[in-house]
Amino acid sequence: MSAKTVTPVFKYAFLGILAVTMPALAVYILLVVLQDHPSEGTKDVLELCNWIVKSGFGALLGLIGGKAA
Repeated sequence: MSAKTVTPVFKYAFLGILAVTMPALAVYILLVVLQDHPSEGTKDVLELCNWIVKSGFGALLGLIGGKAA
């Protein structure tokens, strides 16, 4: 197995996606825990955070998988 080098572009992309995904995950968890009966606006924010988290984790896995290949 050969060693893969991590370029600065990969690091910046990885950290950028992580910087968007983690706060969205934190907001999602907080809203789910703190809201007993969410309003329509809160439901929209939850849906947006859910989409960001799913897309972010998909992008992170894609980056890692692309680097491993």
